[in-house]
Amino acid sequence: MDFQYSISVIVPTFNRMDYLEETLQAILVQDIQDLEIIVVDDCSTDETREFLVNFSELYTQIKPIFLESNQGESSAVNTGWKEASKKFIAVVNSDDPPHKDWLKAMFQGIESNPDYGFYYPDRLVIDQKGEPLRYEKLEEWSNKTLYEILIPIASAGLIINVDSLPDGFIPRNPKVVFPSDLIQMFNLGLITSGIRIEGAWGAWREHDESFSGTTSARIKASLFETHVGDWIKSY
Repeated sequence: MDFQYSISVIVPTFNRMDYLEETLQAILVQDIQDLEIIVVDDCSTDETREFLVNFSELYTQIKPIFLESNQGESSAVNTGWKEASKKFIAVVNSDDPPHKDWLKAMFQGIESNPDYGFYYPDRLVIDQKGEPLRYEKLEEWSNKTLYEILIPIASAGLIINVDSLPDGFIPRNPKVVFPSDLIQMFNLGLITSGIRIEGAWGAWREHDESFSGTTSARIKASLFETHVGDWIKSY
């Protein structure tokens, strides 16, 4: 099938040189012609800037943006969102390389279900070396379920239809450090609805800095409760 869809993939990154090239290569091999990859470097202190300058010279699909101060993932995503020029937008964390058929499978799902605002697959959880740990079948979308279980039902591999959103929509709250992806789903759920596309086309890497990491899980849980509470109070 010859895909005519256009998509901007936003990749926020901060000191992720150990995974960044793997993730970008996984996006570049997707079977789609009109692809824009916006990499927002949130003032990394490693070799990320030099790598992105050189890598973007090799691949014209890649548009790097360099923030001059560390602003956090939410602001990085919002910066990329404002620069995105395609009808569909996805956000892929720089350590979460999607399946090679991610976009093919997702756009097949979009063709069959054209009236939704966003689309998300199940996910494959991988370890730090990229080896599979488990397949996670995600919940079917509903705002009620999202509020009850307080996890980002729509996870890695999410694709958003920009045409379903009002002008000037901003996906994330820059004041929210954690969990910015959950707040994004709250914001989308207030406006539109989504549908799950079967298959682990998205990947989520499990490591010490993820929510389930043992070294900081208690701190992150506290931040989670505080930030979700702040979001709920704002509506």
